[in-house]
Amino acid sequence: MRNLLKEKLRRNELALGLVHFAAGCADTIDVMGQAGIDWVTIDTEHACNSIYELQGLVRAADAAGITPIVRFMEIDRPAIQQVLDAGAGGVIVSHITTPEQAAEVVRAAKYAPIGQRGACPTIRATGYDPEDWEEYTAAANKEVIVNVLVEEKEGFERIDEILSVPGVDVVFFGNFDLSLSLGLPGETRWDHPVLAAALQRVVKSARARGVWVQVSLGTKFTQDPDYARTVAKAGVNLIGCGSDLLLLSRACQGIVNMKDQLGDLAGRTRKAS
Repeated sequence: MRNLLKEKLRRNELALGLVHFAAGCADTIDVMGQAGIDWVTIDTEHACNSIYELQGLVRAADAAGITPIVRFMEIDRPAIQQVLDAGAGGVIVSHITTPEQAAEVVRAAKYAPIGQRGACPTIRATGYDPEDWEEYTAAANKEVIVNVLVEEKEGFERIDEILSVPGVDVVFFGNFDLSLSLGLPGETRWDHPVLAAALQRVVKSARARGVWVQVSLGTKFTQDPDYARTVAKAGVNLIGCGSDLLLLSRACQGIVNMKDQLGDLAGRTRKAS
């Protein structure tokens, strides 16, 4: 199996992603892939994507050439196994605060001897009939991405321990919950002195342990290029640039704002009857 996102990260290239919030809608994933976005986070924490819809969304991502990563709000071993069996390129698990939790995610996502992922050859991820099971499991262990979302003070304080867990590939350092946890509600920019220092510490720890770092900038990535460059230069490897519904919302707001700017132009140009 191939993981295009992991190949990009191994080449030390910056990866850009979007979140899929439009529950059950494969079209937005197709649009992302056709546009050249590197990965899509299929959300099951804040979006109503059910386990029954995930295989179709993963399949849509594969068809569009974009790596699908499924996000869970907690360690759900059966669901993690199901989405990886369906062909997801990896998983994100939220609210990781201890190395024991990180190790549990690895156990759920990796086959023995690294983890305890259940084995079944007749799954989509294998092509339904692998010629060499040992070769497939070795490749899956190498390519599947384990991403731990650290977003609370408790997890940040134990970041070295969490990132030392074998099998952790990416740390998603979340600024929204982190700012609340640090007593900085509303301060979500990575150039805030406290958050900038926290990010620097995480990047340093991750580099020392061969782990990639992900952050989210939302639409600030395109709206504030200087800020985006500052964050990229901080040493992050993956940047989230918003979601399908956020981009649609901003586009709709732009249309409405343009209408307000035009004022009653349409009325002034109407022919008199």
